[in-house]
Amino acid sequence: MGCGISATLNANKELIIPGLMHNNIYSPITLVLKDIVNLIRQIDGYNSIFSKTSFFLIIIFLFGDNLLIFAQRLPNIESLTVDDGLCFRHVNSITQDKNGLMWFGTTNGLSRYDGYRFVSFGKETETDKYFPALEFALDGALFLNDSILWTIADFQLWAMNIRNFKTKKVNGIEGRALKIVAGKNKDIWLVSDNDKEQFLWRFTEQKGFEKISSVPHFRLDRSTIQTDTSGGVWWSTTTKGLQQFSPGGKWISEAKIDSFIWFGATLYHNEFFIDSRNRFFVFSGGNPDDHQIWRYFPESGKKVVLLDSMKEFTFTAAEDSWGNIWLTKEGGIIQLKPDGFINDYTESAQQTLDFKNIFSIFEDRTNTVWIGTDGGLLKLPVRKQLFDTYFP
Repeated sequence: MGCGISATLNANKELIIPGLMHNNIYSPITLVLKDIVNLIRQIDGYNSIFSKTSFFLIIIFLFGDNLLIFAQRLPNIESLTVDDGLCFRHVNSITQDKNGLMWFGTTNGLSRYDGYRFVSFGKETETDKYFPALEFALDGALFLNDSILWTIADFQLWAMNIRNFKTKKVNGIEGRALKIVAGKNKDIWLVSDNDKEQFLWRFTEQKGFEKISSVPHFRLDRSTIQTDTSGGVWWSTTTKGLQQFSPGGKWISEAKIDSFIWFGATLYHNEFFIDSRNRFFVFSGGNPDDHQIWRYFPESGKKVVLLDSMKEFTFTAAEDSWGNIWLTKEGGIIQLKPDGFINDYTESAQQTLDFKNIFSIFEDRTNTVWIGTDGGLLKLPVRKQLFDTYFP
């Protein structure tokens, strides 16, 4: 990974080194750097090329190894597997309750984790608690309020009271439940399907479920739903492409970003993710030998390739509290920083856990990123990076 340090002087000729000051407290290395700069500033001709070069060489000579090691250090990645008590290795959904407990929906049951031990939920007699379904959907778990966990499992929508573990099937939608996402206005958006159609639903506690839209259903049940910062909803399907709806459910627009051929039929679904700056990250799988991840601009239809030349993999994305975007790639995961710099965690992740695909990414309230794979869980602490690039 290519990282380093960037330093500038402000209008008062004071040293500015991004990230070396936290909560108004300078680190020891920063104080030494500032003393060196103050000394050099007193030398005539400081602005000459020779003096700037000398300053750079002094810093590298005194601190180069420490700076490089510190800048290149990636967070330690830990793993949790069935050997630690996880109910099954394939993790599709991750969420957290108000008490900080982590919940993991797998393809063979539900697990709760308190930082020390797992509690398993499922149909089998050996599980700790009973739950009426087993196979949890991708990103199919969220909390409606402090105590009710909503999940999609076995293509049904369930609500479990985590205080007494009572679970009931949620009615009010047609067909099989496929996708669920929390809205920005204390609402929930859900996608379901039957043999003929896919449906978009909006749930509020005042009105329950309302059918917002429907599209013809093809043989593939692919569908993706995301919300933007205003509460607007974006829904991608195989037959209509990407549709935009207002926070209240009014249809706004439709666009076919990409297409692929499936047994002679042209389909238009794309997996995508919207971050807190309303940036669209889109997975293009049209060419099986060259899967790509794009930045997509809905206003103009422009597409910019971020990653390419990848084989088949499951696209998943999430944003952490520092504005970093976590994206899956072939065989691993990358971190796209706000300044455009990319950290590739693939090698570290593969050394920590044996897995092929990533299915879910979630940041908890301690700024730990949890990654659900087909081999178990990865977890890594995320902190604001201290410096990015060497002196310009």
